[in-house]
Formats: sequence, structure tokens, C-alpha cells
Amino acid sequence: QQHMENLCCAVGIGIDIKDSRRKEEWSMETVHNTIQQRVKELSAIHGYREKLKYLCTLVQEVPTDFAELNVELHNDISRSSIGSLCDCNKEGNIVYHCLKSASPLHNMLDKCYLLTQNDLFIQFWREKMAECGTISIPIVAQQVWPKAYLHAQQLMEALHGRTLKLADVDRYLSKYKTPDELGQVLVNLNNQLSTCTGNSNDGKWIANVVETIVQYWSLKEHEMAAKKFLRVKEILKLTGDFMQVEALASEVSSCMKDQSLQMVNEKNLVGVGQFLMSFITGQHKEKLSCIESFINCQDVVQWLRVVTKDVVDLQNFVNVSLTTLVGEGDLANDKLSTLSIVGTGYRSLIYELKLDANFETLSKSCTTIWKALEENPKLSKLLISNVHAFIWH
Repeated sequence: QQHMENLCCAVGIGIDIKDSRRKEEWSMETVHNTIQQRVKELSAIHGYREKLKYLCTLVQEVPTDFAELNVELHNDISRSSIGSLCDCNKEGNIVYHCLKSASPLHNMLDKCYLLTQNDLFIQFWREKMAECGTISIPIVAQQVWPKAYLHAQQLMEALHGRTLKLADVDRYLSKYKTPDELGQVLVNLNNQLSTCTGNSNDGKWIANVVETIVQYWSLKEHEMAAKKFLRVKEILKLTGDFMQVEALASEVSSCMKDQSLQMVNEKNLVGVGQFLMSFITGQHKEKLSCIESFINCQDVVQWLRVVTKDVVDLQNFVNVSLTTLVGEGDLANDKLSTLSIVGTGYRSLIYELKLDANFETLSKSCTTIWKALEENPKLSKLLISNVHAFIWH
């Protein structure tokens, strides 16, 4: 009986079972329910303290004024009664009586703990801390947390609407090396924000946004090829529309960074980029070499344009030269044969491209070069060899 009285007192029932007048108030169900409530409160106070300790680790990189809280968190509470630490109000919410210095953090603590498990949110958190100088509990509650929370919401909204600036795409998301890694961190942040706001968001849109971001990043790899094509435009004095290629070539410039994700698809840069990508990957690098050789061998190209007007004229020139140079040996024949192969292979750029050609026309003209390259993989090297033979020609 004494043990039962002690148990009732410990869990807060406060009933003297020897008092027959109140004996009807006591029951095993009452004790059981009250013990469950005390366990809930005990779990809450331990969770509360652990989350506050975790929050302290989030601000340890900057000057802080958390001295009072740190002292309170290191106090031994093992001999404190649960009632002195916390209890449950009429609405069923836990009310904390300890750690008074942390009271400004109470309303944000659960959401903050959830969101700071996300690496992307941590970037926002650190950014907002850096803006505040010395960090105190009120500053965390009134500035760092609400600003980081708002930033996360705005970033997800901007991604959803594809209005996020490309500069911010690079700033916050470039550290995620694979589409799966990027997609997972965005899905997690979306789910965590949904939990915080209580609004359901299935996040199905995230996969499409990740695809657009990956396409944008791939454009950077196309920049070199784009610049080569612009060099061809400059050499041939082409006057057509090369705006898409120019956008790719200047992709890393500040003007491009001011654009949003919408630009990636609106200007069809991805389509242009995919075309250019074929020149800089794997076995297709020989295509880019052909363009580079054409750029670097303009002495031969311009000479061919002067002495011949088309492939037929070139072949006549070679035939006449072969007849004239009878007896000059195999070397002369080889040089003329190479000249014929080069002129025929590059005919679309040397003879056929008109001055008003645009990028689309130029890209189509290159298809004849690619066919010639398939027939003779050394086409670009043959053009370079003609530079050495230029004086002889």
C-alpha cells in the first residue's frame, strides 16, 4: 500500500488511498493513464534538450551569446521531478518550465530541427547567420530562422515556376553532382516544408525541373564548340542569325546569369547545345577537329576560292595540273590528290555557303563534311598538310 502511495505521488495523482472518502478516485486505469502522460512529458523534455543542443552546434561556427543556455543544458536533471521541468496544458501541449533562456526558440525549434537535416537548407542558414554578426538567441529566433525559412520557400517556389536565376542555380545547387543527388535533396526539402506548413505538395514537378537544370549545366560544356562555330561565321563573314550560338558562347557571362531557368527552353538553347555536343564527346571529337582545321588553314581555303569557283572547277584544276606536271613524280601527284580530297570534303564551306547563312544553314552545310570524314577519317589532317604544301601549290 505504501509503495502504491509513493507511485501515485510520483506520477502526480496525489491521492491518499488510506482516505476512504477519496478511495473511489483511485483506480489502476488512473495510474496507468497518468504514467503514460508522465512518459510523454519525460520524452518531450529529453527531446527538447537534444534539439537545443543540436541548435547550438549549428551556430558554433560564428560568435555567439549562448552562455546562459549552455549552462542550463549542462545541468543535471536526473533528480528533478518531471513536473518541475514540464507539464501538459489543457490543450494537450507540453509547457516547459526549465531552460527559460530558450523560450524565444520554442515555437521554431521543431521546424528548425527538421529543416536543418537538409543540406540545402543549411546553406541558407549559414548565409543568414553570416549577415548577423554575433548570434544571440533572439537573433536566431527573429532573424536567422525566419529569413532562412523564407529563403527555402522562395527557392522552391522559384524552381516550381522556373523563375530561379541561373546565377542562383549555380550558387546553391552546383554542389550536387548527379541528377539523382539533386533530385533527392529537392524532394526532401519539399517534403520537409510541406510538413512545416501543413500543406500537401506531391513534388511531381521536381523531376522536370531537375532535367531543366541538368540541361542548363550541359550548356557550359557546349561553349567551346559554340565559339568555334562563331569563328567560322567571322571568317566567312556570314550575316545570318547566330543568336542561339552566341548565347551559348557567352553562357558564363553576367548577362546570361541574370536569366532564369525559363530561358533554357524558351530560346531552344538545349537543342542547339545538343547539336554542338556531338562535336566534343567521344569519337565525334574529330568533327570539332575538322572545324578547327578549317579555321586554322584559311590561307589554303582562300587560295582555293581564288583559283577555283566550285568542285568541278577544282577537279579541272587538278586534272590540268596533273597533265602539266607529268614526270614530276609521285609526290606531286599525292599533293594534288590531297588538294582534291580536301576541296571536295570541305566544299560546303569553301564554295556553297552564302553570306546570309545562319547557324541552321551552317550546321546543315557541315553534314557533307561529316560524310567526307566518314569516308576519310584523316580529312582534317589532310587540310593541315596542304598548309605545308601551300607554297608548292
